[in-house]
Amino acid sequence: MEDYKIDINPYPKRVRVCYKGTTLADSRSALQLEETRHGQVLYFPMADVNMDLLEASDHQTHCPLKGDASYWSLHLDGESLDNLIWAYKHPFEGVSQIDGYVAFYQDRVDIEILE
Repeated sequence: MEDYKIDINPYPKRVRVCYKGTTLADSRSALQLEETRHGQVLYFPMADVNMDLLEASDHQTHCPLKGDASYWSLHLDGESLDNLIWAYKHPFEGVSQIDGYVAFYQDRVDIEILE
C-alpha cells in the first residue's frame, strides 16, 4: 500500500480526556497518529489513563497495518460505554511506538487541550 501512510509524533501539549466530568486520562506524553483516510487519533500512555474505571472487553479487531486491537469498556455511575478505548498490545514493527498506549473514540468523550 504505497499510497497509504501512518505518521506518529509526540503531541506537543498536555491533553485531558473526560466523560461527564470524570477524568479518564491526563497526559503530557500523548502521541498523535495520522493515518491516510482516517485522520488524527491521539494515543495515551496506559500509565496516564485511569484503567481502574475500565473493564477489558472480548471485542477485538485487526488492522493490516497496525495489528490486533484489544478493547476496554467504561462503567461509570450505572452507565456503560462499550469498547470505548483500544490498544495494539503487540503492534507491528512500523508502528511500534504505540506499544503501551491506548486510544479513545474521540466522539464519545471530551478532549481538552491544555497549556
